[in-house]
Amino acid sequence: MAEPSPESSGWAVAPDDLTGPQAPATVEPAVESSAPAGAVAEPLPVVEASPGQAVATASEPGGAQVAAALGPAVAIPVGDAAEPAAPAPPESTASSGWSTSPWTPLSPSSPAPTNGAQVPALPEVPPSWVGQPSSATPPADGSATAVGVPALDEPTTTTGRRSGPKHRRSRRPRGFVFVVLAVVVVLAGASAIVITNRLHDSEPHATVKPMLLGSSVVPGGSPTVAWPEGVQSAFAIPTLGISAEDGLEVPQPIASLTKLMTAHIVLTDHPLSPGEDGPAITITSSDVDDYEQDAATDQSNIPVAVGEVLTERQVLEGLLVHSANNFADLLAVWDAGSISAFVQKMNAAATSLGMTHTTYADASGFSTQTVSSPADQLKVATLDMANPVVAQIVDHSTVTLPVSGTVGSFTPLVGLDGVVGVKSGFTTAAGGCDVLALRAVVARKPILVFAVVLGFHVGADVVNGAGLDALSLARSVAAGLRVDDVVRRGERVGVASGRGRTTPVVARSSDSVLAWPGQSVVRSFVVSHRPRLGTPAGSLVGILRIRVGAETSQVETVTARRLSSLTFLERIF
Repeated sequence: MAEPSPESSGWAVAPDDLTGPQAPATVEPAVESSAPAGAVAEPLPVVEASPGQAVATASEPGGAQVAAALGPAVAIPVGDAAEPAAPAPPESTASSGWSTSPWTPLSPSSPAPTNGAQVPALPEVPPSWVGQPSSATPPADGSATAVGVPALDEPTTTTGRRSGPKHRRSRRPRGFVFVVLAVVVVLAGASAIVITNRLHDSEPHATVKPMLLGSSVVPGGSPTVAWPEGVQSAFAIPTLGISAEDGLEVPQPIASLTKLMTAHIVLTDHPLSPGEDGPAITITSSDVDDYEQDAATDQSNIPVAVGEVLTERQVLEGLLVHSANNFADLLAVWDAGSISAFVQKMNAAATSLGMTHTTYADASGFSTQTVSSPADQLKVATLDMANPVVAQIVDHSTVTLPVSGTVGSFTPLVGLDGVVGVKSGFTTAAGGCDVLALRAVVARKPILVFAVVLGFHVGADVVNGAGLDALSLARSVAAGLRVDDVVRRGERVGVASGRGRTTPVVARSSDSVLAWPGQSVVRSFVVSHRPRLGTPAGSLVGILRIRVGAETSQVETVTARRLSSLTFLERIF
């Protein structure tokens, strides 16, 4: 028996998938007809089948089989049948017992046909019901349609699906492409920004490594110092921090050198600025009595009158230039209220300055109990000369006052051969005493040298003799100084380097210092302008500082040649 086709057998097969290009399945009926092959087509008998009974088997190309079953009470025609004729009017269909309309299930209330009974004509299903999903609601009149079974004589179409072979294509979502393009654009923009910023960034700084650092010793042997004989003496150069004394010091009377401490106390308590006169001091009868007593005892003095008004500066001038003892007492009482209270201040100051061989008994130095040593007197003398008011006063050879008029200085040699002060003194017990300040010039460099001579007793003019010894000592000290060429112009004092580029750092000018042989010269380098790559030659880098004792100087340092810039690629990467 020839295998019936869906068209010839009368079977209506609901396709599993109408959307893809799949191989057709082979349908094997499970309920065969008993009619012989080749029999004349007659109305097909009806076989009764129970719900869920397999009525056909569909074989897929892969070998899988799917059983086709009927729903409740469906009449299945059995046997071969001729190809159904074209659809006829309803009346002809009823006479033949076969409907060419799409399969429709019987109403659940209709009785199942018996074996051999004719299949009654069923009403046609409206086209809108063909191919509806199984969950569709049956018509309101109670009739039913075949679920999921298309009509055999009409082409089957499904909304949203393509008929015919299905070609699977791999589609790349458009969103993915847009994301990739966006990432590329963002990265390109970010790279452009980074490159632009790097091109506009400042060149990196170079590292500066100093070379001329540390300390060095001024060459040369110890110079010969002209120490005077028969006296105690000492010298000092405060700016270089050097001082020395001749032999063992012994405290001895210092006469009017005492007034150096008197001036120090007054200016500490009542400071003055250069050119300033200070407060007014009115002379009283007690001040006049003190003057008369000093004159009677042959002490140095300046005449005063009751009601005379002197400024602080004028009293200091009479104290230091003409060495008036009555002006020392006047200042002591004005400052501390009494001479004894003022003397206490003097001794306290001496202790604070480290003047271990000094004791003050009065404000003028007339007392033989006021004693000191040359080294101690250098401490207070250099402190006074650091005050511009004192330095101005002691450099004068005369002073003019309201009552006394013009009076001269007792300090010898002031104004001669570079002598700028400071103070002399004399008593029978003290002999000639002198503290001298000499402004010497060595290798076109000025230097202030101090010398002290105590206890000069030779000759008629011991004060002048002490002054000459002090001058000789100061000159010998100045002659012993050495010039040390610390750095020369263009000398390499360091190196600036960065990213493989270097340039020497050199001194912009030469510098030399005065120093005592054997003294240390200390050098330090301060970077004030750290150079960048691309810095031209001659650009300021820093300062080379040079120190000898308390004396300091400095030299500018610059780049010797241009410090190369970064290349284009180096700036980017």
